[in-house]
Amino acid sequence: MNRPKTMRQSLIRLLSMMCVVAITGLSANAQALQNDAAMGQNVAIEDGATWDDVNWVDLDQALENASEDRLIFIYVHATWCPYCGRMNTEILPRKDIQGLLSDHFETVRIDTDSKNQVQYFDQTFTEEEFAAALQNQSLPTVYFMTAEGNVLAHQPGLLPVDVMAKLLEFIGTGAYKTTSYDAFEPTVIPQTEENP
Repeated sequence: MNRPKTMRQSLIRLLSMMCVVAITGLSANAQALQNDAAMGQNVAIEDGATWDDVNWVDLDQALENASEDRLIFIYVHATWCPYCGRMNTEILPRKDIQGLLSDHFETVRIDTDSKNQVQYFDQTFTEEEFAAALQNQSLPTVYFMTAEGNVLAHQPGLLPVDVMAKLLEFIGTGAYKTTSYDAFEPTVIPQTEENP
């Protein structure tokens, strides 16, 4: 594995690989659908389920366990962010979303205000510094990273559950390599009030 040797090389590598998969219109759709009905609030969430039920791991462990077929899902959030709070209570506790995450990804959470340290190969950052290195500009934002530490794609905003599920399946199954997001037909259909 080709690993960066200095902090400068790490940051240059991380920033230079910020290629974004063309997932057109997701931000606009997410903003337009940010209401309780579209989010499928409290549907398919088991009693007592929380976002802590996701198998969160440290970044260095995620990089070690990731492979060509198992990418890294990085959830960048902040405790003060109301949309992050909704992601934490309405989307991430859902069993269908947690199933997609556990099937396809190593999952990492990064708090933009945290001074806790994360290890990116041979470099140490605070969570706050790592979010800045990702050039994070919106909360919440999800990033998809390869085992080599390259950012494959990112998507800002609080996503409706059906959009989040489609995105997770699109990236997690590798469909992005051969299919456009708009043409992708997910096999996982999240349960919502409209689709029990």
